[in-house]
Amino acid sequence: MAGAEEPPPGFAPDFFDSATGGSESPAAALYGFALDLDATARYAPDWVIETAGNRPLRITPLRCAPDGGSVAFESQGVSGVISLSAHPSGWVRVTATIDSKLAFSAFADRIWEEYEVHPPASPQRPRGVAEDAPGRLAHRRNRLSLSARAWPQLQPFANAEGWVLLHQADD
Repeated sequence: MAGAEEPPPGFAPDFFDSATGGSESPAAALYGFALDLDATARYAPDWVIETAGNRPLRITPLRCAPDGGSVAFESQGVSGVISLSAHPSGWVRVTATIDSKLAFSAFADRIWEEYEVHPPASPQRPRGVAEDAPGRLAHRRNRLSLSARAWPQLQPFANAEGWVLLHQADD
C-alpha cells in the first residue's frame, strides 16, 4: 500500500486554464478540481469499473472547499473516501482510503483539457502521442483510465493491456 509521505513527481505540474488559454495557480486549480469532483458526484454518481466486469461504483459528495474536496465511494461492499488536497510542491494530491488506510495515492494536473494523474515519484512527464500519462480523466469527467503498471494494487481490476477503465454508468 501507499505510504503517507510519498514524494511528488519529479517535474512541475501544469494547470491549463480553459477560459484564458494560460495557466492557473495551484490554489485556483485545486479549488476547480474540488468543484469538478463535487459536481460529478452530485450529477453523475453512478460509475462502473469496465475492466472488472462492469462492477458498479457509486460516489457521494462529502466536502468541497478552496483547500480541497472529498467524495465517498462504495462498490460491492467496499467503501472509502477519495480526497483532493494541496501538496507543498504545487501538485494536487489525490488519495483514496479504505477503512481509514491509504489504498491509492497520486498527483494530478491538467496540461490541457484532460486531467493527468501520476504516481508518486514519477521521474518525468510522458512525451509524444504514443505515450499517455499513467492516469487520465477525460475533460468531461466521464471516463477515467489508470495504469496498473503505475499502481500495482489496481492489477486485479486491469485488462490484458494493464489498464483499469472506469466510466459513468450512463455513458
